[in-house]
Amino acid sequence: MTTAVTDGFDRETTGIIFGSLAVGFVLSSIAFPPWVLTRLEPVSVYALWLLLFGVGLAVGSDTGSLGYVRRLGWGVFLIPVAVALGSVVGGVLVGAVIGLPVSHGAAVAAGFGWYSYAGVVLFEVGGSKLGAIAFLANLFRELLTFLVVPPVVKYLNGITSVSVGGATTMDVTLPLIRTAAGDEFVVPALINGIVLAAFAVVLIPLFMQL
Repeated sequence: MTTAVTDGFDRETTGIIFGSLAVGFVLSSIAFPPWVLTRLEPVSVYALWLLLFGVGLAVGSDTGSLGYVRRLGWGVFLIPVAVALGSVVGGVLVGAVIGLPVSHGAAVAAGFGWYSYAGVVLFEVGGSKLGAIAFLANLFRELLTFLVVPPVVKYLNGITSVSVGGATTMDVTLPLIRTAAGDEFVVPALINGIVLAAFAVVLIPLFMQL
């Protein structure tokens, strides 16, 4: 299934995703008044729930998906651990380039794409500048996931695509991974997102205490 899905998905769907994000950004900036955006927000949440429901139905009807997870065994938990280590190391290195202390760079990266949590927590404990950096860095990680996952699946593999989205693979980017990589990667993606979200709750305050 994976090969069939990824053939032709790369350019067309990535273009649609990028175009939708760009149009939404432009319209929210120049056309829609705040009250319209406020009313649209619940609609997007309900749409996400509907997508996740559809993903659940598809995975539940595909016995091969759970069989793939059983073959991975406990190794499925190595994915979020590796993602966490890579993200934090990368955050420290990038933070050093832009002049952030090691603890701040690690804390920003430990959001793992969960921008609403990382932004709020680091705003409270680190100030408005660090909060803004955390919010934008993790927001961009989520947005880039939509653009990067299709080519990653096509030119690398499905497991690698799971690592890209970080904590967002348990909800927002889960339907994308299912479409791009196949049903067998839904459960690993879900586990990856849940574990990384738990890591974020623990690691962000921990790094800020260093």
